[in-house]
Amino acid sequence: MKHAIITAIDSSYGDFLVEHWLPSLVDNVTLDNIDVWVIDYGLASSHTMDLMSHDIKLHACQPDGNITNIRYREIANILCQNTYDQVLAIDGGDIIFQDDISHLFEQHKNRFRGVCEEIQVPFHEALLPKVDVPPEVFEKIAAFLDKKPTINGGMILGPSGRFAQLWEHFQKLWRSYQIFGTDQLVLNYLLYSEGFVRLPSKYNFAILTMRSNYVVRQGVFYDERGDIIPVVHNCGMRQLTRSVARFGYGVNRNQPKPVTTAFLRLCFRLINAWRWFRCLFSQKKLSVKNDGT
Repeated sequence: MKHAIITAIDSSYGDFLVEHWLPSLVDNVTLDNIDVWVIDYGLASSHTMDLMSHDIKLHACQPDGNITNIRYREIANILCQNTYDQVLAIDGGDIIFQDDISHLFEQHKNRFRGVCEEIQVPFHEALLPKVDVPPEVFEKIAAFLDKKPTINGGMILGPSGRFAQLWEHFQKLWRSYQIFGTDQLVLNYLLYSEGFVRLPSKYNFAILTMRSNYVVRQGVFYDERGDIIPVVHNCGMRQLTRSVARFGYGVNRNQPKPVTTAFLRLCFRLINAWRWFRCLFSQKKLSVKNDGT
């Protein structure tokens, strides 16, 4: 039975998809038994023509929410109409492939697989609006995930049947789908609840949130041992906050921004420290109140 790689994209990242994501995938990943799908949220005709010339399967739909959230609905729709064994859901606007990952489809086939971030980023607790989930749901999820390493939602691999059920589970927790990052919050809750296999960081090397060192030589990312990193993820909400400038696939690409990375990580540490002191103060205040009664 075939496998599937599915990404979702709109016109703002269409150039990156066809000029970097796709060539890096075709050059480095064995696709003999894998269908590649692009969920199209408004790509230009030039993009779709380029994709079709590479036998990429297109699934057009309307962006009635944040793409990172509603892509799971469209993944479920694709899987309801097509039979696959394993599915890889992966970002299409900030990831390149540098080595083969097709072997991952044949390992731990009954469970979800993903990479955990090594640096705690307080996105949902301190940086993002929480309107997509009811307050009581957010508090429940936040308490459950406290001190657990974040599974990066930019690349998740799992059996087709369980992937098809994700959207059904999401709908029970979400009330809207508008905010970037809500998918990662809910996805972490579901995967930690039912169990998952933690993959080595090299299979979704999210530069900003990994402690491991790397170097770039002629546009290629290498780890601290000198090995090529198979999947590199230049994560960040905006270009300004991404760790690498001119990110892409090619000899003249990929200029690390160490000052930006260091500054953002310092901000994360300060926010985490503030959250810790706030929690400690709240506990002491509650203790004093209880003692007084």
